[in-house]
Amino acid sequence: GGVAREITPLRCRWARSDGAGERIVAVTAAGMMLIDARSGQVRPLVSACGEEARPCFSPDGRSVIYAHPDEDGWRQIVLVHLDEE
Repeated sequence: GGVAREITPLRCRWARSDGAGERIVAVTAAGMMLIDARSGQVRPLVSACGEEARPCFSPDGRSVIYAHPDEDGWRQIVLVHLDEE
């Protein structure tokens, strides 16, 4: 076993890593965040998402997909493209 280390002090409601484990998408009280697993650097992705959002990475790792309720309560599928810089 390895040694566990905290990546970020953010209080997360949900978190999922990409296939390589290098990036994490997390739902927090402040919205959806993209976290670099090595450095812990946090970048906001979406400010308005419900705590029930369960984001995941697309197979190519270039987008995040999640469900978000609309005004009538129906869940809409949302795609957020990640800008690679």
